[in-house]
Amino acid sequence: MAFWGKNVIFKYMKKFKYYIKGDKNKEQVGVITAGSYYVALTKASNKKNLSLTEFNYLFEIEELKGK
Repeated sequence: MAFWGKNVIFKYMKKFKYYIKGDKNKEQVGVITAGSYYVALTKASNKKNLSLTEFNYLFEIEELKGK
């Protein structure tokens, strides 16, 4: 892959935060950079060493907007 190809890939990466379900303030537990919601979900569950089902039971993911 050409060097410019990597820049193109990172251009479309988004940041997602995950937080504990039921937290009214949505205080982030962590931040993941990924190209899609599903990839962010998978990365975050791996980071916490949880299955997708366990992760979904405990946490919610939301795309960070702005900046």
